[in-house]
Amino acid sequence: QNGGAGNITLVAGWDGTTYTPSAFATFGSGAYGNGGAVTEIGGADATGAVAVGSATGTTTIATSDLSLDALNGYAQVGYHGAGSGNIGILSNQVLSLNANGTNAAQIGNGGTDTSGNVGGNISVHAGSIFANMASGVGAIGNVGGDTTSSQSGNITIATETGLTLETSGSSIVQIGNWSADGTSGTANGTIQITAGTALNLDAYGDGSRVIIGNGGSKFVSGNEILTNSSATGNITVHAGNVSLIAQDNSSFVQARIGNRGLTTAGGNIDVEATTANATFAITAYGTNLASIGNGIGLNTGSSSGNITVSSAGTLAITAIDSGQARIAGGFTANSNISVTANGTVSLTVSGTPGTYQSGGPAPGQALIGNFGNGLSGLVGGNISITSTHGDITLLSDEDGG
Repeated sequence: QNGGAGNITLVAGWDGTTYTPSAFATFGSGAYGNGGAVTEIGGADATGAVAVGSATGTTTIATSDLSLDALNGYAQVGYHGAGSGNIGILSNQVLSLNANGTNAAQIGNGGTDTSGNVGGNISVHAGSIFANMASGVGAIGNVGGDTTSSQSGNITIATETGLTLETSGSSIVQIGNWSADGTSGTANGTIQITAGTALNLDAYGDGSRVIIGNGGSKFVSGNEILTNSSATGNITVHAGNVSLIAQDNSSFVQARIGNRGLTTAGGNIDVEATTANATFAITAYGTNLASIGNGIGLNTGSSSGNITVSSAGTLAITAIDSGQARIAGGFTANSNISVTANGTVSLTVSGTPGTYQSGGPAPGQALIGNFGNGLSGLVGGNISITSTHGDITLLSDEDGG
């Protein structure tokens, strides 16, 4: 690590002749990534934590494949501490993040065990990005770990073929700025993702979360507590096909696109499936949540920001058993929601509802609209749903429903 303002540049597969700095900031320039060059941060041979980053300078990595493997400690591209330097990554083929135990694989400054404000812009361009966490943390964003710090910075991600974020255990994968501990600080910055042919958010395993958005959370005595007082910033996601799925019969499994703050959450959200005849699916099983929209943790606050969702093909919102699948903002006074699809728009609830702790039925919910969750507060906003060449269907087919 560089604790000062100096830049750090790692080039794997250099062509041996190019010295122009812009060539190592241009995807597929041919100046780097030759011979199938691989860059690994961490891995089985690392005896402890590994970080490559500058506190206030720019960190650049240009390679063919980039792997962050947090097996024996954190594996990080970014400054592990109160850093604010920018980060730029070019990976012509596959960028992967893996972790086990409580370790973190992170692209960004800070860390779950650090203190102090963290920031810096993050730019990633890869052939594809794949993060699969059976445990631990996978993060592309600036992360804090104390009770007073804030996290900020703009995040820009582009892939040629696809972006897949998965959990298969009690773990977190998140693109955004957030705190691991409850903090009076904020999380903010724009998030812009162009995911090539497909975006897949797949959450599976008790307490697992797959998130695109600012703001963090933690579990206390089995309850999820949002950790940032405020989370804001526009979110733009474009991909050929889009899938958010929260599966498994475990509790608190979440696949989400949206900012989450304890008292305030804001920013416009635009999610588009752009391929002709695209599939756009939001699916929640069990008692889990798959959603697009900002949300807050206390009924004394409010969220804001308009939501735009579009599909060049179909759009399916499906809740199974007691699942919650929705395009919605929580505690929003004036957020507008626009949903457009070239094909059919369907909202479906099926399966067998569970029961609340009070003993009453806990039906699944497929929702387009803002909500107040039964608590006091103003809820409003205009809602528009359009299918240009298909049907709009609503089906409730749960047992006993």
